[in-house]
Amino acid sequence: MRNGRPRRDSPHPLCYKDRLAGARRAGAIPGPSMYVIDIHYTASLERIDDALERHRAYLQPLFDKGIFIAAGPKVPREGGVILAARIDRDELDAILKTDPFVTEGLATYRVTEFRITRAASGFNVPALP
Repeated sequence: MRNGRPRRDSPHPLCYKDRLAGARRAGAIPGPSMYVIDIHYTASLERIDDALERHRAYLQPLFDKGIFIAAGPKVPREGGVILAARIDRDELDAILKTDPFVTEGLATYRVTEFRITRAASGFNVPALP
């Protein structure tokens, strides 16, 4: 302990990294969750383009609700990225399964959840409703 805080380099079996990892697993890390949704195309761009309007129609209500914050294609165009917040992980997973890109077998999704602990001045940190 140093100044009432655990030492980061502690050789103790319950060192800082272990405690931090345990707290993360328990959901005890402060800050609301956000998600980076990595879309990987598994079909030709021609098939992606054919489904693009259906995909955009699927996205719009989620933007309107403030769940999706930003989205766009990767460069090079091998998939896309969506930033999401104001939703729990189980709900997000259920919603993503209904995307036309997924239901038509055109793309796979990989979701990375993170806790916001710092943000730029002027960025409104999303909170769960």
